[in-house]
Amino acid sequence: MNARADSKRSPVAGITLLELLLALAVMGMIGVALASSYSTTGQVWRRLGSGGAEVDQALARADLWAAVEAMPEVGPRLPIAEVFGAGTDGFWMPDAEGAVTRIALQDGQLLMEAGGLLRALRGDVGQLRIAYYGRKTVRSPEGWSNDWDGGTILPRLILIETWDSAGIAHPPLALRPALRVRQSVISASSPLPPG
Repeated sequence: MNARADSKRSPVAGITLLELLLALAVMGMIGVALASSYSTTGQVWRRLGSGGAEVDQALARADLWAAVEAMPEVGPRLPIAEVFGAGTDGFWMPDAEGAVTRIALQDGQLLMEAGGLLRALRGDVGQLRIAYYGRKTVRSPEGWSNDWDGGTILPRLILIETWDSAGIAHPPLALRPALRVRQSVISASSPLPPG
């Protein structure tokens, strides 16, 4: 008798215990991978659902940075009163179309009003501090100031600091007025590099 002939399985014999265990192990790994992906997807959706306002605020801050950097530089033909006004509680500037953009604290939010549309830059703001860096006039020393009264040239930096109602500081916003104009005239012989 041939040993090979005896070891052949019958086509109706079914599956072995080893094949069953192997199939269960593979199905278990697939189940763990699916459960993990569903859990991760749920976390992402929860964060996106609660973070919609944060995304809108981040986009509004990006628009503010772009608008401030695109401001025209003041000079003999363009006095600062037509380009920029600042105080301790906010500042204003016209955009490229001539509509005025205002930044101010209102109802516990740092708001930007541009073209008649109010957009939140930060929510839950209990305290606001705006500081300006640069020379107010050609002859004044460079330094930080809480207002820009009497300034005849634009500040080099605007620092917006906010704290929430519990006194915890938000990350500050640092803006560079007329940065695009300043960078467009810098050459290899300029004392300061752009940026």
